[in-house]
Amino acid sequence: TALPISPSRISKMESSDDSSQDAVQKLSNAVDNHMHEIEISTFRPLQKRAFLCSAKCCDSMGSRQSVERCVEMCSAPVSQAQHHVNAQLQNFAERFDRCVQTCRDASQDQKSATSLQSEKIQLEETRCVRECVGKHVGLLPNMMKQVKEHLQQL
Repeated sequence: TALPISPSRISKMESSDDSSQDAVQKLSNAVDNHMHEIEISTFRPLQKRAFLCSAKCCDSMGSRQSVERCVEMCSAPVSQAQHHVNAQLQNFAERFDRCVQTCRDASQDQKSATSLQSEKIQLEETRCVRECVGKHVGLLPNMMKQVKEHLQQL
């Protein structure tokens, strides 16, 4: 599951620069690292259980429909886990977008014709975006802990 936060998203900023792009890449990498750890420690064992359970369903001498129901029940926890992770990541991305949009709005509110002021506004917008990234990187450990705890209950 990939987080919909990437440098290409932030490039939509009218005044985006390499510093903003680098900051967003840092956030994207942090999310990827956390998700990789959750996949290895939690998601794969959940999938393994679902596959083993589904294999047992196929040993049944019951009807095709009962085997299909059995397989569906075995895979339900994986589907629930995917839905939960996607919802959490989407919420995280939306929160990040709102933070960046606040930076954009503040920048737009201060636009003027002079290039010196424009450069100052650009620097302030970049600083603001970097703060958004830092704040959201800081939110990741707790969010991922909650996701992992939820997945372990399935």
